[in-house]
Amino acid sequence: MRKILIAATLAAVPVLMTLASEAAAGAGLSYANTANRKHTNISGQEIKTLASTTVVLDRHSDVLVQFTSQLGNLSKDACMCSVRASLVVDDGEPVVVKRVNLSGGTGEGSDYVPDRQGADGSFVFALAPGKHKVALVVQQVSGKAKTIQAFYANLQAIVFPATTP
Repeated sequence: MRKILIAATLAAVPVLMTLASEAAAGAGLSYANTANRKHTNISGQEIKTLASTTVVLDRHSDVLVQFTSQLGNLSKDACMCSVRASLVVDDGEPVVVKRVNLSGGTGEGSDYVPDRQGADGSFVFALAPGKHKVALVVQQVSGKAKTIQAFYANLQAIVFPATTP
């Protein structure tokens, strides 16, 4: 029954949307999209932020955070490699949602085809009232490739307010 009430509440509230948005108090959608081929280099153990957005909650809420991205290794050297995709709320500890394995690709010379894999996932956070930053971060955790890149990062935070204050 709770899910039905939340869906009705969400559908009745206008949603604010811009390319990088902040959800208003109550039900809403906050998101960050990268719709072009702008890439982020991922190499070594450094954590890289691919996208972030903010939600402002007027009460305790469940926030469904979902993401999509594409990872690619542009070289045959130093792989098999693994990259972790995690979600971070308010600069807290990363919550690992997906591990993506990349190979060195196939072919030679002009026939080389890089290995590309999807990095997508979702996680629900129970958050207190207030302003919260949610970020999608990635980190190479195995292999020595210096040519791993992330493309097309998209992040959505969908707010489901508690039905009782």
